[in-house]
Amino acid sequence: KALEQHAGLDSLYIQVISDALSKLYGDVDFEAIFWGTFSALLVVRESLPLSVLAYLLLCQPEKIQLALDNCGSILMIPDNNDPIRFYHASLPQFLMDRGRSGKYYRNPGECHTLVVDGCASVMEKLWSGNKVNIDANLDRACKYACSMWFYHVMDAVEKKNGVIKEDVLSRWDTNSPLQQEASLFNSKGQVLRVPVEAVDCSDPVFFLQ
Repeated sequence: KALEQHAGLDSLYIQVISDALSKLYGDVDFEAIFWGTFSALLVVRESLPLSVLAYLLLCQPEKIQLALDNCGSILMIPDNNDPIRFYHASLPQFLMDRGRSGKYYRNPGECHTLVVDGCASVMEKLWSGNKVNIDANLDRACKYACSMWFYHVMDAVEKKNGVIKEDVLSRWDTNSPLQQEASLFNSKGQVLRVPVEAVDCSDPVFFLQ
């Protein structure tokens, strides 16, 4: 019965995702938002309000809602700023199981890499802008980025296929405002330093031990 239930839900997921993508009419930008949102939802370490998630995905909340407009049977998509949620725990399992999801498979390492890039962009945006007029969603996004980026890096590396792109890592090189204490990785991608738990989000320098 469990296998039958899996098969039934998998068929539903494939049908809904296929239909939702077809209604984006090949719009590359909206397809990127569509898959970027799914990828982030699979790996973020806490539920994030829609506007906060949008900061990590470098897009507007309204575009996320439009991209996912036809996924209402598998996702709880808020009209307000509440988090987007999976209706059923089997959907993340389906998407991260290549044998079940096929062409819709989401590589966990690549999902973490996407979030790492978003974390870097959020922190750069905060530290390069006017700190007096920071809205609450950007502040929340930056707090998430400051406390969680390292774990997403580690998860991406652990998944082996989640290779962190050089242009993303360069944001934390020795000349970057995001990383002035030490380079995170050597040429083989091995972690050289470990950040302490408490990071001051107002300071563009990570405190490393």
